[in-house]
Amino acid sequence: MGKDTNEKKIICAVNGYSITLDDVEQTYQVFLDQVYKDDPEIVLTNEEKLNLLTDSLYTLIDERLIYIDAQKNNIEVSEQEILLEEDEFRKQFGQDLPLEVILGDRDISLEEFREKLKMELTISKMLRLVIPQEHIDDSQLLNYYNEHKDELVEQPSFKVNFVRLTRENYIKNQKKIEDNLSSKKLFSEIIQSLKSDAVESFTSDKFYYLREFLELEQEKIKNMKIGEIGFLNTEDYFSLFQLIDIKDNSRSFEQVKEELKETLEEALNLEIYNNYVETLFNEARIEFDEKNCKLLFR
Repeated sequence: MGKDTNEKKIICAVNGYSITLDDVEQTYQVFLDQVYKDDPEIVLTNEEKLNLLTDSLYTLIDERLIYIDAQKNNIEVSEQEILLEEDEFRKQFGQDLPLEVILGDRDISLEEFREKLKMELTISKMLRLVIPQEHIDDSQLLNYYNEHKDELVEQPSFKVNFVRLTRENYIKNQKKIEDNLSSKKLFSEIIQSLKSDAVESFTSDKFYYLREFLELEQEKIKNMKIGEIGFLNTEDYFSLFQLIDIKDNSRSFEQVKEELKETLEEALNLEIYNNYVETLFNEARIEFDEKNCKLLFR
C-alpha cells in the first residue's frame, strides 16, 4: 500500500485533528528500529508486534493531546529554536548537505519536518511546566533509604567450593565422598573429583550471591562460618560446600543517594505524566475509524 494512500486513511481524530495510517506506521517503524538496535538478536512474536503497534498509536494520541493543551496554554516556539534543532539534526549526518536532500531520502518534506520539530519542542516545553525538574530533597531520600534498606542495599556474596549432585549420582559417589572427607583431602580436590557428575558446581575463584543457590542451600550457607564444611542430603539432591569467604556489599546512603534520587524522580515523573495524559484523554473527543483500525491491526 502506497504512502499517499495511507496518508488519507484516518485511524482516529483527536479533538478534530487527524492521525493517519501513515502516521502510525512511521511511528511503529521508529519503535521497531529501536527494539532491534537495543537487541539485534531479538525475535518478536506477533503479540509483541501488535503491542508495539498499539503503543505507536497511543503515543501519537498522547502527543496530540499535549500539543493541543500547550496551545491552550499559549506555549510558543520561536523560529530560532526550530532553526537550532534543524542544525542539530543536520550535524548527525556529518555532511554539509542541504536539509532538503537529507529529508528527501526519508520521504518527508521540509515543511512536514519543521512542523514535526515545532510540535516536539512545544510538547517538551509543556512537559517542563507539568513535571517539576527537582522535587525530591535529601530528607525524603534518607527516609526512603531507611525504610527500604533491605531492598536497596546489595546483599553479601559468598566465596565457596560447592557441588550439587542428583540423588542417583550421590548414591553412586557416596563412598568416594565419605572416604575423601575422612582422609582430610583438600576440599577443592574433592569438589573437582565430583565435577563430571555434578548438576552444578562452583569453585572459590569468585564470589556468588545467595540467589544463585537453591533455597535450602541459601539457608545453610548464610549460617556457616568461614572454613566450615557443610552438606545437604534431600530426597532430590545432595549438596556439598565449604565457605571460604564473605564479602560485605552494603552501601551507605551517600553512596546510593544520586542513583536513588534518579530512580525515584523517574518513577514520580512517570506517575505525574500518566496522570496528566489520563486527564487530557478523559476530557478529549477521540473518534476511531473502525474500518481503518481493522486495516491497521490486520
